[in-house]
Amino acid sequence: MAASGFVLPNSYTINLWFRMDSTDTAPDSRIQYLYLKKISSGANQIYIAVTNKLLRIYVAGAIYDYSESFSTNSNWRYLSVSFYKTSASTTGVQIFLDSTKVAEQTLHAVYTEDAAHEVYVGLDLEGNIYSFEIVPLLNVDKTVPPMLFTGTCTAYGSTSSCTQCPRTSTTAGICLSQ
Repeated sequence: MAASGFVLPNSYTINLWFRMDSTDTAPDSRIQYLYLKKISSGANQIYIAVTNKLLRIYVAGAIYDYSESFSTNSNWRYLSVSFYKTSASTTGVQIFLDSTKVAEQTLHAVYTEDAAHEVYVGLDLEGNIYSFEIVPLLNVDKTVPPMLFTGTCTAYGSTSSCTQCPRTSTTAGICLSQ
């Protein structure tokens, strides 16, 4: 999915559910974009990507890699990444994976709030994205990502071992992680 012509807020969070294809034969180093924002020159400005072995966060040339094996796990995964400017030359990044805060980093680069030239969700992804949202970040000190709740699904299709479910009533009973 691609879009263009909207402005991102100064601080925001990207929430998504995704899973890798268990038959993915991509090389371990191949970048698969969950989210990508390009600027008018065509250069990458911000992206969230996975390879078979890591989660990569990119902001205007600065990179943070979080080691995680995605190739051996085709379960649904919940990812929440918050971006917020910490100074005129740095961007804070907070990462939750499957309801656990796994990293908080300061990258020595900043993104601009100019209109996006191109935005992609799921570009070159060998897998599926169940839901995706961009929300303004109002409180950087979150201990629970905004889209996630834990508990057992209570509608049709639920299991006693299900711990993560979508929050909308139209998808009740779908277990995204066990």
